[in-house]
Amino acid sequence: MKSWARVAGLLLSVSGLMASAQSAPEGKTQAEETLKRGYWIDPSTGLMWAGKDNGKNVSWHQAMKYCRDLRLAGHSDWRLASLEELRGIYDKDANSPGLAGPPR
Repeated sequence: MKSWARVAGLLLSVSGLMASAQSAPEGKTQAEETLKRGYWIDPSTGLMWAGKDNGKNVSWHQAMKYCRDLRLAGHSDWRLASLEELRGIYDKDANSPGLAGPPR
């Protein structure tokens, strides 16, 4: 069975798709604001993305249930992103090791 890994970055709110972009307040980075709010809105597409993953590897069915049960930013209609939507935000040149830091 293929693991869907963590659901972070794969979740979109259907009703939040056209939400207006929010910029970070002065002195705060976009990443800090995303962690604080729990979501991120892509200013170029208007897509709303969950800012944090579910914390464990899951199957496709478990990922779908996680989306169905998620309540975040006033939305209850979260779904997994399509491959095309994920391609739109992927940057092969990005150097972002995440909270765990760079590999040792």
